[in-house]
Amino acid sequence: LTLSLSTTTARANPLATLRAEHPRLLFTVADQQRIQRLAKKDELLARLIHQNQVNAVAMLKQPSIRYEIPDGKRLLSQCREGIRRVSTMAMAYRLSGDDRFAQGAIQEMLVATRFKDWNPSHFLDTAEMTTALAIGYDWLYDVIPEQDRKTIRDAIVRLGLEEGLKVYEAQGWWSQRDNNWNQVCNGGMILGALAIAEHEPKLAQQIVTSALRSIPHGVSVYAPSGAYPEGPSYWQYGTTYTCITISGLRTALGNDFAIHEAPGLDQTGWYRIHTIGPNGYYFNYADCGVKSRTAPAMFLLVDVYERPLLAWWHRERLAQEV
Repeated sequence: LTLSLSTTTARANPLATLRAEHPRLLFTVADQQRIQRLAKKDELLARLIHQNQVNAVAMLKQPSIRYEIPDGKRLLSQCREGIRRVSTMAMAYRLSGDDRFAQGAIQEMLVATRFKDWNPSHFLDTAEMTTALAIGYDWLYDVIPEQDRKTIRDAIVRLGLEEGLKVYEAQGWWSQRDNNWNQVCNGGMILGALAIAEHEPKLAQQIVTSALRSIPHGVSVYAPSGAYPEGPSYWQYGTTYTCITISGLRTALGNDFAIHEAPGLDQTGWYRIHTIGPNGYYFNYADCGVKSRTAPAMFLLVDVYERPLLAWWHRERLAQEV
């Protein structure tokens, strides 16, 4: 995979086309308006929005994430819970205007800023917590008080991006590997950089440039047919972050630097379909459980590669869950 940097400016600074306004990660004001229009006539979409709001209401009553490493190695469960809580409440706010949800997500992010670290020794944890705060910071930018914005931004830099830069500069193992770690860690770093780029342009440029050099290792696994060597469960994890990366770069910069041209990536949605049986169970080879879950990455694959059948199949799965 050769990254396509089409102009001298892009080669010198991949952030030259950065969208000025927020939100710009995965989701824009135009997307919000389109979703609200579609929800008036698309019953499944309306049900999904309602369920997200129900989930957000429940989260307001639940305890926040905490710094907890039960196995002595991973903070990962708390980082993933951070993504789930922040993205659910932030989206509920964007689509309802109910300030309770914005405040709930902001408080969740502030809790994470007070952690002593985001466990960089197990870098998936750092990448996922960076993802959580990047999304929340971006989607709620206009309603976060300025001091809290600075606190969240500083945590993204200090606990997320600066730790990532150490790995890139040392050519750390995941930056050179062809597995889900590469996809997840690069995706989290890119989202963090794009979220705060106007305030930390030099660091953001370093992160994005380094990640773009690293990503070809991770996406090389899809060649030639879209199959995934780590099995369908890790397909969901790695491909979700590859799709987040492509989407975030496109919404923030208008350019995914040809990541979508990785051989086999255009076919990998079919792999997803063919590794799940009619009862929802995986063909669970490699390091994989049995029960499958819905995979939002399918919709990015639909959009990028114009695969409407993938959308139909995934909508059928979603309809069974809401």
